[in-house]
Amino acid sequence: MKIRIVKSGKEVHVPRDLNTETFIAEGMWEEVKETPAQQPTGEATWGLHDPDRDGMSQDSKLAVTASCSVCGTKMVFIPKPSKVALAACGMWHCGKREAIPDAIGNEFIRRGGGQPFPVFTSAGGAGVAGGGFLKDLTPKR
Repeated sequence: MKIRIVKSGKEVHVPRDLNTETFIAEGMWEEVKETPAQQPTGEATWGLHDPDRDGMSQDSKLAVTASCSVCGTKMVFIPKPSKVALAACGMWHCGKREAIPDAIGNEFIRRGGGQPFPVFTSAGGAGVAGGGFLKDLTPKR
């Protein structure tokens, strides 16, 4: 805890214990209430990353993007095109969580959302003798 010595006005940090409480009760010290530093807060800038418009490869997917110019946080989301999936996505920045705006979410759903990445299954099963997990990965269609 931080205290101020009444006689000199000097402020120091001391452990909170019986001696400290005694000096405060006797009026020799007084506790200094520290206010937390005000953290700057920014607003996230949301958008849709369109691989067709941005000239990316055909494997790229439509994605929701977000960035904050104050704290520098950047996020990319490729959820299923549904309200439930979009509601689960949120960006933490500047000490707060910000959800995907309705306008961006609705446009993402209207355009079909990001296509899912291929799901791989193990044909031989993990740990099967002679099969091996990495050897037998085949795309599920």
